[in-house]
Amino acid sequence: MALREQSRTSQRKVTLDYLFTLFHLAKPKASDLLLKTLIIAVIYAITAKFSLEFAMLPGKITAVWLPSGLTFAFVTWFGRRALPGIALGSIAFMLWNQLTMSLSWPISSDIVAIVACAVANSLQPVIGVGMIQRLTHRPPSLDRMQTVISFVVAATIAPMLPAFIGITTSALVGIVPWSNYGISWFTWWSAGVVAILVFTPTLLFWSQAAESVHPRLRQEVLGILGTTLGLCWLIFGQGYPVEYVLLLVLIWSGLRLGNFATSALVSLIAMIAIVSTAHSLGVFAGNSPTYSLVILQSFIAVCSVSSLVLRGALNAQKAVELSLEKTLLSLEQQVSDRTAQLRESQAILDGFFSVAPVGLGIVDRELRYVRVNTLMAAMHNLPAESHIGRSIREIQPDLASEIEPVYHQVLSTGQPVLNREENNQLPHQDNPIQTWLATYFPILNLAQTPTQVGIVLMEISEIKQLEQQLRQQAYMDGLTQIANRLYFNEVFELEWRRCGRSQQPLSIILCDLDEFKAYNDTYGHPMGDQCLKQFANVLTQAINRPGDLVARYGGEEFVVILPDTNADGALRVAERIRQCLHQRQIPHCRSSVAPYVTVSLGIATCIPALPQQPNDLLQAADTALYESKRQGRDRITQIDLEPIAE
Repeated sequence: MALREQSRTSQRKVTLDYLFTLFHLAKPKASDLLLKTLIIAVIYAITAKFSLEFAMLPGKITAVWLPSGLTFAFVTWFGRRALPGIALGSIAFMLWNQLTMSLSWPISSDIVAIVACAVANSLQPVIGVGMIQRLTHRPPSLDRMQTVISFVVAATIAPMLPAFIGITTSALVGIVPWSNYGISWFTWWSAGVVAILVFTPTLLFWSQAAESVHPRLRQEVLGILGTTLGLCWLIFGQGYPVEYVLLLVLIWSGLRLGNFATSALVSLIAMIAIVSTAHSLGVFAGNSPTYSLVILQSFIAVCSVSSLVLRGALNAQKAVELSLEKTLLSLEQQVSDRTAQLRESQAILDGFFSVAPVGLGIVDRELRYVRVNTLMAAMHNLPAESHIGRSIREIQPDLASEIEPVYHQVLSTGQPVLNREENNQLPHQDNPIQTWLATYFPILNLAQTPTQVGIVLMEISEIKQLEQQLRQQAYMDGLTQIANRLYFNEVFELEWRRCGRSQQPLSIILCDLDEFKAYNDTYGHPMGDQCLKQFANVLTQAINRPGDLVARYGGEEFVVILPDTNADGALRVAERIRQCLHQRQIPHCRSSVAPYVTVSLGIATCIPALPQQPNDLLQAADTALYESKRQGRDRITQIDLEPIAE
């Protein structure tokens, strides 16, 4: 049975790839180019005519301009070879539209308008695709967060030029009144933006259609499709204001079904919303046409951008996991275990609420839990049934004072609070601190009044831990395992300001191993590295206060920060460092100072005060170090930096 399903999937993939290759017309013969141009032109004209069915404003301003999404994909696939077909399709559509509208044959001004619009419609995808390539240095792919952001920016900017040319030309020939110029331009532009955001991703992901849904997920596909159609019936057929719940369906699809299925789902929702609103049905109808159009387009854009950002974030997360696979095997195991837990909880198919791969909950106006799914209950380390009827303060006493105002804000304003980072520790102190990404959104009644608050929780503890590990690695010298120069600069700046506020002395010791180049030339670089490690160990043993810092400054040069330490104290520390290195007796046969490795040290001390800067103290320590070298090495030179009068 499994082999039969695999065979069917392979056959579908081969068929799709074959059709896709035929449509691309890989060999650019003259006949092939002509056929491609005609196909693009026909598709453009038909979809443009179809888009006019959703016109809601004077001048045939439509809710979505389907050719904008198609031309974006055409230019991505074929490059500028698609432009003749786009221009021809634009001209054919405008002539076809004039004939069907029973207008007179175009005069010279109409011909100029037709040609101008054809040029503008051809420039739109060129501008958009070119902008993405300039920003990402690659064709549109939507496989990472950078390309998603670039795609959204390009989709927003690219339709501006055709909107300007189209509306201006329409106003000049009398199709659109000048009094409606602003709103007509906006809706023309927004119709192009919506088409690109909604339909272009589906076309770009078309090659992934065959492998986007695994046969084992067919029941889940049917569940997602059924939930979507049911919600669309409630929202656009019965007028229930629960359109935000569709975002949860898109999250579910994005996490489970991949790029193509999610983009196709967005396209399905968009078409249902557009058709319903155009026929005065659903939650977006009932107001002025302009208001309904703007709200409709905003909702569709939010759905599309949200799904694209989600997929981009998931793809970026996968890329990070792959790049860190060798050094973070334990993290990979935790992610695998977490995924297994999520799949186990999703196996209980009790509607969408119970199988969502994120924590979901509903709280009433008294801040008592009405419902939670299994995942949220697990986040609170309590059974799901124990939440019902209990207050937030009872379930989360440590976080109650922090999150209760957020619930009250959503209930009072009716506005969502998005992506709020929260930290909490489970009752047992052995448990690590958990980090959640929380979104709060209002649930409205028929009177459009917030009566409940919905919660979406996503645990990001592992990501935060990974960020902390990477930050620690960025501040550590890879050879000596002490602080590097980057971390030294940050700590030095902080200690300078702190000692300046408290008027306490701050000392710096610069250390340089004597004739270290000769050591490397004699014993080799591996032994040189061992010598540096031993000296770093000497420094850490000689420093015994928690506030002091030892760092590798560069090469064989090291630096020590001694806050709240005067010149005498710094001198004692420097002498201890020098003596500790002597005791190590690291052989150095080519040293002119001693038969073992020695170090020269420079000390600078001051009480930070304007107009002195941290670099002044560092420069003084470097001068002292140079003087130690000049006087014969293996010695300490000290400079007490005097305050500079303002």
